[in-house]
Order: sequence, then C-alpha cells, then structure tokens
Amino acid sequence: MRKDFSLAVDMAKRVGSQNVLGGVGLDTYDGASKDDRCKDLDSRVVYRYLGGNEDWLKDASEDALKDIV
Repeated sequence: MRKDFSLAVDMAKRVGSQNVLGGVGLDTYDGASKDDRCKDLDSRVVYRYLGGNEDWLKDASEDALKDIV
C-alpha cells in the first residue's frame, strides 16, 4: 500500500505536479503500514488507523439509517 502511494507521489514530482496532499497522504500510509492493527493489509485500513468506527452501521441510530436505506 505504501509502495503504490510512494510511486504516485514520486511521479507527480517528476512531472512537476503541484501535489499539496501527497506528503501528508504518504505519511498516513507509512504510519498505517507500521501499525500492528493495519500491517500487511490493503488501503482500506487507513480508516481504522485514523480512528474511524468500522462498525458504524451497527452503531448508527435508526433515524440515521432511514436516510441511507
């Protein structure tokens, strides 16, 4: 996951792209790839690394669910 992101950031630099989020994104992927909860998993675990509630559907109120179902 980190390797792909790193290649994209590097290519953006090579072509002169103004990439304002690349470094922050790469740091986030780097941190996630070193976290035991996320290590060796795909990019979806960044949400977990950032503290997202992966059980949001279970924890959602019935009123909130009406709007998405």
